[in-house]
Amino acid sequence: MNATPHEQRREARLRRAAKRNGLVLKKSRARRWSPDNQGLYTLLTFNNVQCPIGERFDASLDDIEAYLVERFGRQVLGPVSYHEDPREAEED
Repeated sequence: MNATPHEQRREARLRRAAKRNGLVLKKSRARRWSPDNQGLYTLLTFNNVQCPIGERFDASLDDIEAYLVERFGRQVLGPVSYHEDPREAEED
């Protein structure tokens, strides 16, 4: 499954936010689903010793973002691009 440009930008932004806080966002490269690799994402410390979320590559980008915001605060994500997906904009 190919990611949309919006998803690619969001993943890159979350990678940068994780890196600024001493973490690494990894995406599963498994070709098939298994109980130990569910095909999504994980967060690791730089030395790959601790895995705060997504131990089995089972964390979505929403899960990763929620963890980073809860752990480090909303400012961890930095400024949001004005070129985000317009379909997700809230209507007033």
